[in-house]
Amino acid sequence: NQLEIEPARTTRTGNPCPLMLVDSDNFKLLNDTKGHDEGNKYLISVSQVILDKLRPTDILCRYGGDEFAVIMPATYLFDAMQIARRLRDAITEIPPRLDIPFSASLGLAEYDPSSGQELGVFVNAADKALYRAKREGKNTICHEGKLPKIGKAASVTQDEKAALLSGKKAKKG
Repeated sequence: NQLEIEPARTTRTGNPCPLMLVDSDNFKLLNDTKGHDEGNKYLISVSQVILDKLRPTDILCRYGGDEFAVIMPATYLFDAMQIARRLRDAITEIPPRLDIPFSASLGLAEYDPSSGQELGVFVNAADKALYRAKREGKNTICHEGKLPKIGKAASVTQDEKAALLSGKKAKKG
């Protein structure tokens, strides 16, 4: 339901809204080896880790099987990538339940309110990014869309350096 609401809100506000799909790598192996009860415990751990790392405005949903969706209203793709890195790193810290460590692959897409993009195209873009992450070796983050270019910061002048070190305001000039 929320996936239908957020693009409409995004169109109204003009703010971007990324969708992140999170898939547990090697989850089938856990289910097949230790059983569904252990698999469910792991999924609960993953969902708790994700919730702990998200912002209050982000929306976590179970997408299906061992996949989760995270909707991030009013967030740029660059920031969503930073959040994805936090989530991926936190998931790898969950204690392993087999002899292999667990990880997650993540796919991101950004809903562009000016594009008139249909919801299905938006979700498919995130799904495509997720499958590319799985193909590239798991424990990987991929995205569809362009990340904004970060401008090169101007050099700090000697006066500004001195002011920063002394705690005073620098002269403009």
